[in-house]
Amino acid sequence: FTQLTKTIEVKWDFRINNTENLYLELFNKNSKGGKGWWKFCQADYVAYGDALARVFYVVPLAELKARVEKVKPPIGECYGDSFGYLMPIDSIEDLI
Repeated sequence: FTQLTKTIEVKWDFRINNTENLYLELFNKNSKGGKGWWKFCQADYVAYGDALARVFYVVPLAELKARVEKVKPPIGECYGDSFGYLMPIDSIEDLI
């Protein structure tokens, strides 16, 4: 019997329903060293929850990182505390 283990980074977003973007945090002034989760996450998958629609977008993290490099999404901010990539959901529908 071989156990297969995968890791998942879970994110919860109240604005994703309006923005239609995944917010991939690069910098957070409240975290140690200022790094956002996107910089150090090593999970196999990211599960990004839409708080209003009550759905999760589950994406293989390695494939999402490759797509970000290819698409070069714009950078946005969140309440002045953090900034990160704004990855359009429609640009990763084939990965979900």
